[in-house]
Amino acid sequence: MGTDIPRFDRDASADEIAAALLAHGVVIVERLVDEALCDRVAAELSPWIDTTPQGADDFSGRNTRRTGALLTRVPASIALIAHPLVLDVVERSLWPKKTTFQLHLSQSIAIGPQSPAQHLHRDHWCFDFFPFPRDVDVEVRKMWALNDFS
Repeated sequence: MGTDIPRFDRDASADEIAAALLAHGVVIVERLVDEALCDRVAAELSPWIDTTPQGADDFSGRNTRRTGALLTRVPASIALIAHPLVLDVVERSLWPKKTTFQLHLSQSIAIGPQSPAQHLHRDHWCFDFFPFPRDVDVEVRKMWALNDFS
């Protein structure tokens, strides 16, 4: 992966985005949904974050709150999870082609102040029971930034 992450606007095609994702391992789609939806998700999520305990180890983030079950807790998240462009990109990116896929988990990650950066990694380790060939992608992660971050 190079230092430049491919960036697209919301009008890019799923084919363009999927090709870049497969080539670079990461893409950014700028402002795919409007601020009103992000605000709604944040408002629905806020009380859940407040009751979520902080991480128990360095990898999880001792000042980080990971809130799960967003489909039931944050109804507005459905518009993010099932966004048509995202689903099209996932369908074009996973291997084997022309198969079905399922949601593995939905989670909010609220990283607290002065938290160390988590190293860049892939989450294939959760499927370490089978040695997948290098050209096989069995998982696609997506992140939605609801506010500015660094």
